[in-house]
Amino acid sequence: VVIGYTGLGTEEYFDTTTGIPVPEGDTAALVRAVEAAIEEYEENPERLDRIRHHASDTVNRKYSRDAFVSNLQRVWAEVETAVAAADGDVR
Repeated sequence: VVIGYTGLGTEEYFDTTTGIPVPEGDTAALVRAVEAAIEEYEENPERLDRIRHHASDTVNRKYSRDAFVSNLQRVWAEVETAVAAADGDVR
C-alpha cells in the first residue's frame, strides 16, 4: 500500500482509491498515516488489500506496454502531420 505525499505528477493515479495520500510536506501526517495503516493491516487487512490491488490494476492498465505503444504512435502521427503541414506552408 502506497502511503505518500500528494506532490507533483501524482494526481493522475494517486488518490484514496489507490493509496493513502498525505499533504505535501506534512511529515507528522505521513508518520500518523503509516502508523494507522500498520495498525489497520494487523487488525483487518481487507480494505488495504483492496486499495493495493486497485492501485496495481490502475497502474498496469494505464501504463501497460500496449498503452505506451498506442500513445507513442499517436504522438508520432501528430508530429508527422505537423511537419507535413509546415512543409506545405514553406513551399
